[in-house]
Amino acid sequence: MNQEKWRDFYRKADRNVTWVKVMLSNGDHHFFCNHKDWLFVKTFCDNFGTKVSEMELQFRSHCVKIDIPSDAKGFYFVPSVMGVWGGDSKNYFTIGTFDGEKVNKKMWLVPELISEKSMQDGLENCIEEAMVFYEEEEKNKQE
Repeated sequence: MNQEKWRDFYRKADRNVTWVKVMLSNGDHHFFCNHKDWLFVKTFCDNFGTKVSEMELQFRSHCVKIDIPSDAKGFYFVPSVMGVWGGDSKNYFTIGTFDGEKVNKKMWLVPELISEKSMQDGLENCIEEAMVFYEEEEKNKQE
C-alpha cells in the first residue's frame, strides 16, 4: 500500500469514519468510506480484469491489514449489520476470499476493527454485487 498517497488523501479526509484502503493488481489505489465506492472498484475489476491485491481498514490510528491469499479466485466485501432482539445493532464489514468452492469470510466490527466472526459460505449465500471474480485476469495471463 502506498503510504504517501494515503497520507495525502487522509490529511483532507474525515477522521471519524472507518476507511477502506484498496490496492489493485494494476497498482491503482482506492480509498473510501462509502460502500457505493466499493461498487465502483468492483466494476473496475470486472471490466479490466484486475484483482484486489491489498486491503486495509483504518479507523483513526488503528489500522488492520486484510490477509488475501495469492491464489484467491475472488474477493468479497460488503457492509453488514447484526442485531439482537432487545439489544443494540452492530455494524460490520464482511470481507472474504473465494477459493474456488467456498468464500472464507470474516466479519470486522466497525469502527473497532475487531474480527468477531469467521465462516465459510457457498456462493449461493453471498451477495453477488459484493463479489469480484478473478477468472478474467487468469485467462489474460494464459493468452
